[in-house]
Parts: sequence; structure tokens; C-alpha cells
Amino acid sequence: MKRKKIIISIISLLILLFALGYLFRPPSDFPSEKELLNQIPEAKTIQDILFLDDKHVYVPFIMNDNSYGMSMWVWKNGWRLVADGDIGAPYIWQIYPDNPDSYRLLYNIHPEDQVSSINFYLLRRRYYSVSFNDVHTYTPGIQKHFTMELSKKSYGMIKIPTDWKEMIIDYMKVSKEDEQPILPSLGGPYIEFAWNTTNQHGEEIQPHKTYVGGFSITGSYIINSLRYMNQEEINLYNE
Repeated sequence: MKRKKIIISIISLLILLFALGYLFRPPSDFPSEKELLNQIPEAKTIQDILFLDDKHVYVPFIMNDNSYGMSMWVWKNGWRLVADGDIGAPYIWQIYPDNPDSYRLLYNIHPEDQVSSINFYLLRRRYYSVSFNDVHTYTPGIQKHFTMELSKKSYGMIKIPTDWKEMIIDYMKVSKEDEQPILPSLGGPYIEFAWNTTNQHGEEIQPHKTYVGGFSITGSYIINSLRYMNQEEINLYNE
């Protein structure tokens, strides 16, 4: 009887080890372009396969109707398509929400829009409030930006700048202490990500073919679109 219990214990342990090995096994090879096209039937050309880290991948592609799209993939006991669409306007993927170092800006600009550069913005309106116990709080506004010059490639993946990371980390701390929202809400200061574009002459243009389309996300991944703002709207954050 004792021998039987030992054998059962050993078998149970082996099953547990096998299950853990399966769940925590390292990522396998990413699907080939042919396999990707089978999973994204609307696409005709895979432009690139960009690893954001060993478990998160960005795949820009060209659609059958010649629009430009994007897809995001995650390793979770297999490579899974978690987001895709026929839109190339920038999105920010907060891979690990509590770690801004993992945030990535992703885009795929349609060539017919003749975009020469993309301007990315980190914004927050200044905010003044008075609490019920007469505590006055002033939160200064923020307007940070950087410009990405487009080369021959229509697509790209960008890590957010160091000063953005530091500002977001500081704001996260303040938000937790004061219970202020980080993302847009009905009240209180919050951070926004925005963008606009210019042509080769430095003139602001509307990239209509780039930001027209749909985008779907499966699961609880934080992948947010950036708000398109013209310069007049951006200037409001200085007021």
C-alpha cells in the first residue's frame, strides 16, 4: 500500500512538472509570413516582423485594398493575434502598464498621404481645484513632443523618450496618492497622447488615408489610439 502511494505521488509530481514546463516554456518560433497571411486574410503583404520583446510582436501589413494596417501578437502558450485593423494611425501599447519603459508607439502611415514627419505629444492641461476642506491644489500643464522623420519605411516602432517615462512615473506616484486619473476622465488632470503630421515643406497636413479604418482588440491589453490634434488644439495646452 505504501509503495502504491509513493508511485502515485511520483506520477502526480511528474504531471505537475510537465504542466509547469508547458505553461512556462519559452516562446517558439514566430509564425512565418505565409502563416501570418493565413491568420490575417485581409492582408496581402507582410511588411515586417518587429519584436518589442521576446513575447510581444508588432506586424505591419498592406491590405488587399491597398490600405495600410497593423497587428499585435502576444506569446501566451502559443503566438496569439490580440489586435489588428486596417488603420495605420499611431497607437500606444502599454505592454506592462506599471512600467512606462515598456510603452511602444506603433504606426503605419499610408504613402499617399505624403507625410514627411510625425509629431508625437505628451499633454496635460493645467488644473486648479479646491477640496471640501478648502485645500487649494494647482497642477501645472504639460506639453512635451518629439518629431519622427519618415524614411523609406511607412511603418515604425518607437520607445517613448526618457523624459516622458520619468514624467509618467512621477505622475503615477502622485495619482496613486491623490487618487487622480492617469487616463481621460470626467474631471481632474490627466495625461493625453496625441499626434499630427507635416509634409516635406513643414506644413501640417491631414493624413486621411492613414487614420480612416477600424481596429479591434481581443482581451484586456492596453492598446490605445493617439488623438489627432492640429496645432491650434495643441496650443490650448499652453493657456
